Order: sequence, then C-alpha cells, then structure tokens
Amino acid sequence: MASSTSMASIDPLEGLKGSRIIHYSRLQAFSRALQELKTALYDGKPTNQFLIVKGLDEKITNLIEERGYEGVRYEWHEDLQLLIVKVPTKAHEAASQEFGTSITDAVALMGLSPLERRVLGAGRFHAPLGAPRKEPD
Repeated sequence: MASSTSMASIDPLEGLKGSRIIHYSRLQAFSRALQELKTALYDGKPTNQFLIVKGLDEKITNLIEERGYEGVRYEWHEDLQLLIVKVPTKAHEAASQEFGTSITDAVALMGLSPLERRVLGAGRFHAPLGAPRKEPD
C-alpha cells in the first residue's frame, strides 16, 4: 500500500523542540549564535545540537555554507525559508558510525560486492526540485 504522506505534510522541526530559534538578520549574528551553541556543546552544557534559522533566502544560505563553518551540517528548506544547523557531538558521531558499521556488516552478509556497499561519508543530498537540501550522516 502506498503512503499518503507528501513532502508538504512533513514538519522538518518535528523532534527539535528545545532548539534555539533565531531569525536571520546579519551574518555576524548567525556566527555568534552558532559559536554559542558550539561552546555550550563542547563545555558539556545540557543543550541539543540544533540551531534553527528562519527568514533567510537561498542566497544567504549559500553564503553561510560557503563560509565553511567547521564541524556543522546543514538542512535547507527553501519553501519554508528555514535552515537547520546541526553541530554533531562525539556521542552523535559515535552512534552514527556504529549504526553505519552495523549496516555495512549486514549487507556484506547479503553478498553485496565491496563497491555496492561502500561508505560515502560526507555529502549533500538535493531533492529533485532542489529543496530540501541536506547533509546527512
């Protein structure tokens, strides 16, 4: 049976309650908010790893991505003018690697060749119409 869920009915903020939300005003304010999140995470303060940025367009999003902020991943929703910035923690990376290893082991047992089960690592996914754009684990 086909799923009736459409992209329009998916809420990208589901599960991100408690995340800091800012409305884009200037690049410096974004940089400051991102640095505050990174500092809190690296200092072990109880916070989640997401920064939600509203009210920006694709040009600004591209500028942010091109700045090369270290240790972050982006998820851009053009239709909502929404950028979700994730600062992966060591615990996040360890869980992601463990999960990936489990999948690789399982598909190896299925007889897939090494080329078919290679791990790609970092990358960027573009939906068919260009949005959303995401850097998955």
